[in-house]
Amino acid sequence: EGVVPIQNVKIGDLVYTTNGLDTVKNAVKTGNKNVYEIKTLYNTLKCTDEHKILTHKGFKRLSELSEGDVVALHVGTESTQ
Repeated sequence: EGVVPIQNVKIGDLVYTTNGLDTVKNAVKTGNKNVYEIKTLYNTLKCTDEHKILTHKGFKRLSELSEGDVVALHVGTESTQ
């Protein structure tokens, strides 16, 4: 289907994980939370402040990111166009 809003992801969908593509096995609603945007050269990432993001220093929550952290993004697929 291409890019799907997180609220529309359902059990059985294929999603990108840190281990490549995997099937969603469980979905939990955690209530309404503030959503933030991280703008990069290639993409804009929208997530909550608790979302874990891969950086050059390992995984960090969005709320722990600092200016100068290098964020790893999956580039070169339909999802980035």
